Amino acid sequence: MHRTTLFRWIKNLDSNPAAPISDEYLTWFKLDAKYGRKQLVYDFLTQSAEVRTSLFKPVSAFPKGLSDYLVADASRLAKPFDKDLSKLDGAFELYRPAWTTPHRRDRVLVSKLLFATENGFTRFREEQDYIDPEFQNARVRETDEGAVFFTAANIILMGFGMNEERVKLYAASSWFSSLSGELPVTRLSGSMMGVSGRRDQKGYPFVAVRSPKAFGDITTEIVSASDPRFDDETMASLRLDASRQDSVSPAHGL
Repeated sequence: MHRTTLFRWIKNLDSNPAAPISDEYLTWFKLDAKYGRKQLVYDFLTQSAEVRTSLFKPVSAFPKGLSDYLVADASRLAKPFDKDLSKLDGAFELYRPAWTTPHRRDRVLVSKLLFATENGFTRFREEQDYIDPEFQNARVRETDEGAVFFTAANIILMGFGMNEERVKLYAASSWFSSLSGELPVTRLSGSMMGVSGRRDQKGYPFVAVRSPKAFGDITTEIVSASDPRFDDETMASLRLDASRQDSVSPAHGL
């Protein structure tokens, strides 16, 4: 392990008041170079995600009370993650009424959604990147990642913003085909809520449809409710109204 890697880690910890390192620790490390360096390397391997060895303990970043709670209630908390959700794996187009114009049902946000399962755990990533002329020509860029699990007869997606503080929660109450079938899931729908800022948080219906495109090739944008991608079932699920389509200014996908 290169010395500069350790020093960079020490510098990052030293700038974090909550970090598990102190001036006394560094003084001891300097005085007892032989043992101190061994301890420092061990601490780095257990606490830093930069080099993921079998010693890495990501739980160390959480409050001890949370860690204790997870251990004490492990069997109940692990239950929602028992179900195999790998039939979701792949790229989807995600449709919901545009949150930039929340009172309208003639504009639809198209974002992109990716599911991936590894070692029995399914996670998701959602991205949107577009300029909306009806939202002060603002560029909207959001990336969220999180966990996917099954509980209370729903597929749940719970994620956090990667580029700013934000929480997104999706509850899919309908999907096709079966999670235990031979074919992949091609469609799911339900309700979602995004939490950002101290204000009343609104919920929206959503529909996700498997895309023939790779995740990186999907365009995120706002389109009219009359877009040909929206069949009668999608129109009903999203509670869309295409009657104002002539007044819709499309957002520019990026």
